Amino acid sequence: MRHDRASRLVALFDCTSDAIIGADPDGLVVDWNAAAQRLFGYAPDEIIGRHIRMLVPQEGRASQRNILQGLARGRVIQDLETVRRAKDGSLIDVSMTVSRVTADDGTVLGTCAILRDLTDRMKVRQKLRDAERLACLGAVSAGAAHEISNPLTYVLGNLELLEAELHDLPINAARRKELALAVADVRDGAERIAHVVGGLKNLGRAAHMARTPVDLHHVLEVAARLANNEIRHRARLVREFGPVPVVHGDESRLVQVFVNLLLNAAQALPAGEVENHQVTLTARTSESGQAVVEVGDTGPGVDTAVLARMFEPFVTTRPGGSGMGLGLSICRDIVAAHDGTISVYRTDHGVTVFRVTLAGRATAIRAIGSENVPAFAPDPTPPTAGRVLIVDAEPHLNRLASRALGRDYDVLACDNATDALALIKGGRGFDVILCDLMMPQITGWDFYRRVAEFDSNLAARVIFVTGGVFTPEGRQFLETVKPPVLNKPFALGELRRFVSAGIERLAVDV
Repeated sequence: MRHDRASRLVALFDCTSDAIIGADPDGLVVDWNAAAQRLFGYAPDEIIGRHIRMLVPQEGRASQRNILQGLARGRVIQDLETVRRAKDGSLIDVSMTVSRVTADDGTVLGTCAILRDLTDRMKVRQKLRDAERLACLGAVSAGAAHEISNPLTYVLGNLELLEAELHDLPINAARRKELALAVADVRDGAERIAHVVGGLKNLGRAAHMARTPVDLHHVLEVAARLANNEIRHRARLVREFGPVPVVHGDESRLVQVFVNLLLNAAQALPAGEVENHQVTLTARTSESGQAVVEVGDTGPGVDTAVLARMFEPFVTTRPGGSGMGLGLSICRDIVAAHDGTISVYRTDHGVTVFRVTLAGRATAIRAIGSENVPAFAPDPTPPTAGRVLIVDAEPHLNRLASRALGRDYDVLACDNATDALALIKGGRGFDVILCDLMMPQITGWDFYRRVAEFDSNLAARVIFVTGGVFTPEGRQFLETVKPPVLNKPFALGELRRFVSAGIERLAVDV
């Protein structure tokens, strides 16, 4: 009977998934179950009789002394999260419960430690922390993009007005040319900032999954700009864009996919050897009508054994353990959510190429700015007389829009929605209302709803102007109401076309 009980205890000792380690009063290992062997890599004959401290990394020695002191005072150490060292030198995150083992007469026989592997749990925690950090980064970047878009719009707009007025200045031709070049340089710098802002807007929308018609060429250009700082120190970026169909999906998520692939390609190359390496970004249409995008590089390539596991979570080829190995796994999930496929292969020359295939749509869209929100197509026909109300919390933008539209329209501007609503309810008629979407106190969508309650026909004449939509309420409003949207920064010609189209549409409706 005693023999059977002992056998059962041994079986239980070895069948548990938790590592169980017994040590004598001197700290020498006396018990070592099968799970401990799996966790640490030591066979029983390699570890029994050796001191338990060999499992404790140098940086954990002080913590180990605290554990021993606590045990000496009769404490039980429960669910302590710590780190231990395996046979191969790797560090393992574990949860550990340790208690003293005593005989019936109170004699201390040693200690018993039960350890649970926390590696997967810690990876999940890290993934959640990364996701939270990305969500925070997205919110910050969207807010920054919005704040930059306002001054950038009136800088670009006033430069455009200044450029036009230069031709009429009473100065000699050489001086006029010199000033025109200076204005052009400033405009070029501002437009480069605008490209960066477009990328920040996409990052800010990364946490929101929307499905709209997406121009892949635009997506790839945004991704290339965002990854350019990493690429330009390592390689030349070669674009080969053929015709591709419009795809139905989330533009910001697709930007995220291609930024990740471009960064991976760049980081596979050494810094400072730009002339010797290139990153290729190609787009084409497959024979079956699908959009195909490929990202390749002239780096050393990836081992065949690793290729098969590239899209698994926590698999990384970066040196020194840098990176969590989640990027390609996330890319796979995003592409799958778009009913597409992502794969990797090696060319005959050993180059690693990532291929993304997405189903195309037969119809095309007209993208406005960097946002693919539904909107009417602006009519380039000359404007007719009309009254325009501008509602924007930024006075500089109000003045710019008034200057740009004042020659052709009767323009009124308000820097808050409350004054604008008072004008409307006071009987002032307007043919078009240009309204900022993200305003303090009364938001653009709240303004729209209040106008609609007063006059639904007038609400239909609202054109929203925005530097970025970074709240769920704003995004939901755009998706459900589908109003015309002009994105900041905008060209003055685009502003005039939107207003002209709004008035033309009003004439047709009447």
